[in-house]
Amino acid sequence: MAVIKGAIFDLDGVLLDSMGIWDDVDRAFFHAHGMEMPQDYVEKLNSMSFSEGAEYTRRLMGGLLTVDEITAEWQDLSVKLYAEDVHLKPGAAKFLESLSLSGIAISAATDLGEELAIPALKNNGIDHFFSFISTTKAAGKDKKSPDVYLKAAMAMSLRPSECIVFEDILRGIRTASSAGFMTAAIYDGSSDKDWPSLKKEADAAAESFMDPRLLSFMGIPEELHR
Repeated sequence: MAVIKGAIFDLDGVLLDSMGIWDDVDRAFFHAHGMEMPQDYVEKLNSMSFSEGAEYTRRLMGGLLTVDEITAEWQDLSVKLYAEDVHLKPGAAKFLESLSLSGIAISAATDLGEELAIPALKNNGIDHFFSFISTTKAAGKDKKSPDVYLKAAMAMSLRPSECIVFEDILRGIRTASSAGFMTAAIYDGSSDKDWPSLKKEADAAAESFMDPRLLSFMGIPEELHR
């Protein structure tokens, strides 16, 4: 296995225990338009990119709003929640500290915009670990394309083969793997049905960042595991 010099993290559902926040956003969104949120709405959105979810919602609402109007409303509803109410997955802060102490560069590759990602990282006291935040919006492509991961690697002056990507969704693992990155799957309840496939297809997998096998896989010295 190649020496790992950089770690690239998805945020929602990986470092941030935030998927429930989007349930709150979704419910508030439909309530504001006098509609009940469909029972299977959240499950369907979990398999879509941000832009795909907005288009799906537009069709669901019969074209009442444009995609841009939907995303703007989602944005307004989510800003305060991400700045104040989103917390870290168990063990995430200690895991990042261990990587940092071992000299591994850290960046993010996320569907979130910086206006959501940065306040959430700051509120949880981990923003200083990140040298770069790569967003699908800035890359101009969703995670069907590896561009968001490639931009993160480039910002760290590393090749894909020198980086490991942490993801909670199958699309992210497959896209990153196809571009030459090592991959690690982190469990999140929102993608529970895909967990068997995630474990099979990723180079490493763990139900939480407290699993010592993750640090061992990355070659982190034993004294930094505690």
